[in-house]
Amino acid sequence: NQLMRQSLNLNRSIENKSDRLIIKDELAVPSGKPNIREILQCSVNVTNKDVRVANGRVTVNGDLSVVTLYRGDSDSSLIEFTEHEVPFNGAIDVQGAKENMIADMILSVQDQYVQVRPDVDGEDRVLDVEVSIAATVKVSCQDTVEILEDAYCINKKLDITKNPIKYPRLVCRNKNQTPIKEVVQIDNGSPDIMQIFKVKGKVVIDDIKVVDDRVIVEGVINSDILYLAVSDDTPLYSFHTVIPFRQVIETKNATPQMDAQLNVTIDHISFNMLSGREMELRYLLTFNAQVNEEKTCSMITNIEFDDMDRAVLDKMASMIVYVVQFGDSLWKIARNYNTSVDDILAINDIDEPNKIFVGQKLLILKRAFGY
Repeated sequence: NQLMRQSLNLNRSIENKSDRLIIKDELAVPSGKPNIREILQCSVNVTNKDVRVANGRVTVNGDLSVVTLYRGDSDSSLIEFTEHEVPFNGAIDVQGAKENMIADMILSVQDQYVQVRPDVDGEDRVLDVEVSIAATVKVSCQDTVEILEDAYCINKKLDITKNPIKYPRLVCRNKNQTPIKEVVQIDNGSPDIMQIFKVKGKVVIDDIKVVDDRVIVEGVINSDILYLAVSDDTPLYSFHTVIPFRQVIETKNATPQMDAQLNVTIDHISFNMLSGREMELRYLLTFNAQVNEEKTCSMITNIEFDDMDRAVLDKMASMIVYVVQFGDSLWKIARNYNTSVDDILAINDIDEPNKIFVGQKLLILKRAFGY
């Protein structure tokens, strides 16, 4: 039997899994700030995420940005806030994961519990924090599989059934970071700013376009700013603004016909108050882009054998000199003349079967019946 196999490079999913990480810590109120009388609000965000694949698991390291808004005990109207960076690490068991594989992980804060307790001096200056983070991990790998593309049998007739198959091929992956900076003015209906407490942001992707060797992303950052206002009626005020962005990601070998998958996270947020009505917002965005190409090929799914007519074989010339035509391959020539590629290579002293050329003369001997 003469078999032609084709190697396919495809992107294979190993595991899609959801899990939960629990982070606990004790956070002390910085010196110079009053004791805690009442917690008004606590917000937690994941920053500086780093994901790695190990054998049998996926690990993640990062920081929790914890901003706590509270009322101090020295003055019932005094509003204070604290900021803490809490490092964390975790691992999710993934059967079949190996170090050379690729992992994408999405982390989102689901629940947070904050409780005030006294320090060693009996003052309410310690925050017991417990954060529950939902983790969705996807592990994939680049795999090479072989399929049977064509076949023939010397002195036999084959009835071959072929079916088309589609498979994804990873073209390029790229990860990059870019800072986004915007000067924002509050609208006329909002009170002046005395102090900014915190800034939250959420990325919304409007358009992803694949062009030659690049992926172009357009979107906005929905920003919410909580601040202490110069106002007796509304001392706490929230302001919403939208910051547009456009990012070009280098993706070698990408073309417009391909599909791009994108994950964008905010790894850091900072701000600076410029005046009572103006502030500068700074975001650090991380872009994880993956470009896939959908490929199609034919795969043999069934072969039925039948004896070749002896009269047809007898009419074939026992030896011919064949002149190579455009589009020929040794496989096609051998199949048409009831011989094997190895026989043609040996008789014509050819070392590299893929380098035959148009006009080349090949000596071909017919295989004897039953040989």
